[in-house]
Amino acid sequence: MPSNKRLAYIAIVGVLVAAALVVQIRRGGNATPEPHAYDNILQTQTSDSWQARLWLSVISLPAVQDHLQLTSDQKARLQTLLQSLTTEVQELAQSVREKKPEVRAEMPIYDERIDRLRLRRQREIADDLSDSQRERLDQLVLQYQGYNALFLTSSIATLKLSNEQLQQLKDLAVEKTQINSQYVRSYAQGNEAEKAAARLTFEESIAVHRRKNEAVLTPQQRTLHKELLGEPFEFPK
Repeated sequence: MPSNKRLAYIAIVGVLVAAALVVQIRRGGNATPEPHAYDNILQTQTSDSWQARLWLSVISLPAVQDHLQLTSDQKARLQTLLQSLTTEVQELAQSVREKKPEVRAEMPIYDERIDRLRLRRQREIADDLSDSQRERLDQLVLQYQGYNALFLTSSIATLKLSNEQLQQLKDLAVEKTQINSQYVRSYAQGNEAEKAAARLTFEESIAVHRRKNEAVLTPQQRTLHKELLGEPFEFPK
């Protein structure tokens, strides 16, 4: 069963996909996700601000903190920094809500300020970690993203992915959004039995999808990919 964090991530991706599809439909296209419609989504997910958001989400998990063997002092400082970030973001959001409608057109400016807050907080937290803790956390963040992490510049360079491989992975990423969307729809609208069936179908589809992604990589690339990810970590359900 996917963790609550994983479902939240799926929901966020679903919103981005929907936004891209709305633009496509308005331009006379159809509602089927196409690779070119996914470009903006991938650009967002590989941006520094999005990666910082995921990084902060992963380190906020108690199971991850224990896995990294954070000391009690490190955990206390981490919670203080995360709480201060939450407070700053909430205050910024409140200031936007209090603005007149015409001022809300400046939302991108506020988004940039929030991005800067997250990036600064990420640096502050990272500075409090040991080298081994930072290295392992980076591996966990890659694991958390699944095969989308292959679109990161660092992954492309390390694995020496070809343009053809990237296109195949992009096609599979589009397929993944369809799997996610179907699961979210079925789970939200079904009764308990239907939710259980939807969950089983989802897990089976994800397993097949994972094998398809692995097949895109050469044996050497698969070995390098495993080294990038490190020891598999079971994220909390």
